[in-house]
Amino acid sequence: MALSIPFWDLVRSRGVTVLDRRRLHHLTRSVYEAAELIPAPLDRIVATIICWCGNRPALFLTTPAVRIDLDRIGTWFGAPVRPATPTEVSALAATHLQGVPPSGLAFLMPAFLDEELLTAETLWVPAGEPSLWLELTPADLLKVTGAYPVALRYREADRLRRVPGL
Repeated sequence: MALSIPFWDLVRSRGVTVLDRRRLHHLTRSVYEAAELIPAPLDRIVATIICWCGNRPALFLTTPAVRIDLDRIGTWFGAPVRPATPTEVSALAATHLQGVPPSGLAFLMPAFLDEELLTAETLWVPAGEPSLWLELTPADLLKVTGAYPVALRYREADRLRRVPGL
């Protein structure tokens, strides 16, 4: 029986062109290692982050070098936001913590894409296991994920504007 990878099935079923595919060492355990092994700059590697927004999980797609603004996201959801624990991520995604794909997860949840990723020529995304990575265009990533492009990045200047008296 062949291994089923839901994200790979979504890519193929939606007619998305895979620009490149890399099978990394099976012990690849972080996006940083993946960037080194592909090789690709960190700003072209997609990090998938699952957070609890109140009692609802949501998926955020950004790069490993970006700190997402949890306060801004909390304002959108009207609830406190916290990153999911490794156990929660594994259960919600039905995959290893470092292989979380940008869609095709075990639990249906809204997805949000850092709008600055849309300026990249191509992006490398985990395909559902730590060692399989796919290169897609940002437009094709949106097509597969149905993610909403939003401003996810924490910016100190935005934070200062929200402080009363400044």
